[in-house]
Amino acid sequence: MPYVVKGGVWKCGFELGAPLNIRHREGYGVDALQALLHCLGIVRASIDGSPLRGKVHWGGMLSCGLPDLLNGQIQLDVADIESPSRP
Repeated sequence: MPYVVKGGVWKCGFELGAPLNIRHREGYGVDALQALLHCLGIVRASIDGSPLRGKVHWGGMLSCGLPDLLNGQIQLDVADIESPSRP
């Protein structure tokens, strides 16, 4: 969860378990949302820079629905998302 640190900067941290085993990484921003998005972008970059690239997905999206820090975009790969079934 994002929180304010010295100087009014927002910070958000994360860890990823096996197989990446990434401990204590952080994203920063001018507000909570920017810190969270920066943190999620670092998660995506960590996955993309690992042997897991192209092998993991969430909801059918290889981007895992995470923001792309290099291009400044959040890609949702909507073509790969299944429509919810209606009862």
